[in-house]
Amino acid sequence: MRKIGYILLIYIFITIYPVIIRAESASKKEIDISQLAPSLSVPTDNMQPGDEVSNSFILKNDGNKKLMYSLTAKLLSGDELLFTGLEIVVTQGKEELYRGSLRDLQVKRILAVNDEETISYTVSFPHELGNEYQGLQTNVQFLTQATEAPSEGENTPTEEPPVVILPGGLPNTGLGYTNVLMLGLLCVGSARIMYRKQKSS
Repeated sequence: MRKIGYILLIYIFITIYPVIIRAESASKKEIDISQLAPSLSVPTDNMQPGDEVSNSFILKNDGNKKLMYSLTAKLLSGDELLFTGLEIVVTQGKEELYRGSLRDLQVKRILAVNDEETISYTVSFPHELGNEYQGLQTNVQFLTQATEAPSEGENTPTEEPPVVILPGGLPNTGLGYTNVLMLGLLCVGSARIMYRKQKSS
C-alpha cells in the first residue's frame, strides 16, 4: 500500500508541476509598456496666437519582446473646437516624429526590450485661430498602444491584440498560479488520508 501512495504522489507531481511552470511563464508579461505622461490642459484665457506649451514624458518597454507602439491623443474634456485647432510638434531627441493637428496625432515607433525614450512635445496656439477660440479650454490625454514588433523583413506587426496603456495604470496580463498550487496540495492531502485509512483497515 505504501508503494501505491508513493506512485500517487509522483503522478500528482508530474501532472501539476508542468501546469505551474506554464503559469509562472505566462505571469511574465511579454508585452508591457509603461508611460509616465501627464495630462495636457490648455486654457486660452491667457493665451495669445503664437503661444506655446511644452512638456515631455518617458516610454519604457518593460516586457520581454521588442515592441511597436503608436502614440495618439484623446480629448478628455473641454472644447473639441480647440482640440482640433491646436497644433503639436512631437520629437524624440533631435528627430521630429510628428507635426500637425493635435487631434490627428499619430506616431509609430519601435522600442527594444528594456529600452526607453523621452518623447517631447510642443503644443501651439496658431496665429490664424480667431476670437471664437478665446476663453476655450481643452484637456487631453496621450494614449499608447503596443504590439509585438514585426520580425526583420516583415512590413506589418503580428495580429496580437493591442495593449492599451493609460498613464498610472498597467494591464495585468499574467496568469496567477495560486489556485494550481492549492489544487496540488488538496490532492496530496487526499492521498495521505486515503493511505492512512487503508493502512488502519
